[in-house]
Amino acid sequence: MWNIGFIQYPYLGSLMIDTPQNSEVYNALIKKYGNPYSKEKENNKALWIMDYEKACKLNEKNEKFFENI
Repeated sequence: MWNIGFIQYPYLGSLMIDTPQNSEVYNALIKKYGNPYSKEKENNKALWIMDYEKACKLNEKNEKFFENI
């Protein structure tokens, strides 16, 4: 069985943190990986979006996890 700590980060695609919709970066990433808000999904593309505070909390959690393995 896999430990969830090893699969928290996306294995494909890109992670977008605090990128405003319709900005140049946002538009470039959705062009490459598809619109994350669309119901149509492709299994070979992923675009993960999160706000900065959530990304920091996840990073802290992951650092603690990897310190304890």
